[in-house]
Amino acid sequence: MEEKTLKDVADTVYYNKENAEFVNNDGFITMKNGCEEKRVLLHRLFPFDELDSYISVLDTDKNELGMILSLNDFEGESRIALESELARKYFVQKICRINEIKDRHGFTYWKVISDGGRALEFTLHDTYRSMFRIGDDRIIITDVDGNRYLIESISGLDGASYKKVELYL
Repeated sequence: MEEKTLKDVADTVYYNKENAEFVNNDGFITMKNGCEEKRVLLHRLFPFDELDSYISVLDTDKNELGMILSLNDFEGESRIALESELARKYFVQKICRINEIKDRHGFTYWKVISDGGRALEFTLHDTYRSMFRIGDDRIIITDVDGNRYLIESISGLDGASYKKVELYL
């Protein structure tokens, strides 16, 4: 087995429209890099603050191949493929109102209204660990199925919704 040096590990390839092309290929994304084409995964390094910057490009074994510094470095089909893959991977329902939270045997059962007016129901296990503060006023919630929900502004919730969630903050 070949030993890697620090330089081999630390060197980062930065992808842009000159050295890489991305294509949506039947529900997954592939990268064309020269003559080589391979399926890749995308991972935002700062998923709450830098939505269009610092995106890691990984192979299917989750080894980093390189980095996209900005989606603005791409245009056309590549840009569309990158944006649609990131939107799919990082899809989050936004919660506007909390109708009910029931606490039973270590689980909480939520009934909420999304920003589109849809009624949603989901379950949390270990509620305190399932809620993650982003800054002072935003919260990401992950349910038992791995679905993510966002409360964009805790202070922006109506009084009744705030009272229901306040216990878990």
